Amino acid sequence: LRRGLQPDDLQLLEFLAAVGVAARVVATKCDRVGRAERLRLERALRASLPAHVALVVTSADSGEGIGALWHEIQRATAGS
Repeated sequence: LRRGLQPDDLQLLEFLAAVGVAARVVATKCDRVGRAERLRLERALRASLPAHVALVVTSADSGEGIGALWHEIQRATAGS
């Protein structure tokens, strides 16, 4: 969450969109910043993502967002 999207990340998202692959971005370690900073970073990250890309914010330590991540994985693999 703290490092945001890097140029390589954006390039990969563009490529995936061009070949018709739905992408999800998982921002990890959300517990490492305070609440206000987290909300600011999350808003900035969402704003930098193409509208069709889902964002899941997680923390392995606290377990926050892990359920939402599994939900996205299940949605992505439902037709497989």
